[in-house]
Amino acid sequence: MRVSPDGEPLVASLRSLAVTPEEKLIERQMQATIMEAMKFLTDRESLIIDSIYGLTLRESKTRVAVAEELGVNSSRIHQIECRAIRKLKHPDCFRNLRHLLADYDK
Repeated sequence: MRVSPDGEPLVASLRSLAVTPEEKLIERQMQATIMEAMKFLTDRESLIIDSIYGLTLRESKTRVAVAEELGVNSSRIHQIECRAIRKLKHPDCFRNLRHLLADYDK
């Protein structure tokens, strides 16, 4: 029988990595809520937040990498990121995110 590096049977280790239907549903709901909140941002802000945090691309990038892609410096990316986060914290937007954050804390 093959074992994982921590001594657990490999099959049991792989089962523990399986995603349940409930987890898939929660992830889809979270993704929908995040995309709804992103509507409060400009296209550029949304692109930057998505790139840095890997929301839809599933791959996060550094501010330097994003800056190179957009032809600006990384401090400008940081400024835009901060502005976008302030918008996402605004009560109109945060109302949509509040239930997501409450569910995430459980």
